[in-house]
Amino acid sequence: MWKKTILITCMMILATFTAVLPIQTTLAEPPVLSNPYPTGGKNATYNPRMTISVNDPEGDHLTVHFRTNATGSWETLGTYTGRNKKYAQNTSNLDVKGTKYFWNVNATDGAAWTNGT
Repeated sequence: MWKKTILITCMMILATFTAVLPIQTTLAEPPVLSNPYPTGGKNATYNPRMTISVNDPEGDHLTVHFRTNATGSWETLGTYTGRNKKYAQNTSNLDVKGTKYFWNVNATDGAAWTNGT
């Protein structure tokens, strides 16, 4: 009797499975400005002390810039760092009677920023 050997080749089919997993990212929330003084359109004393409350929703470290265009172009009066609190900036040269001065505050936590006038 003849011996027959049957060679059986098994092929394994390798399947690649792709799983789609949701990735949740959170965008940084900008700091919130509130309680500005002096407020827009109000008469203030000459060389008012500007104040504003700054609150970062995530409690991050903040950099706060006070700016004015009293000279005709926007200039930084002062820059402060800290956490959530009330910031203040003394002014000078805002003392011409009948002149309307504009000021703003830019606050950043390094990831997001906000600007208030």
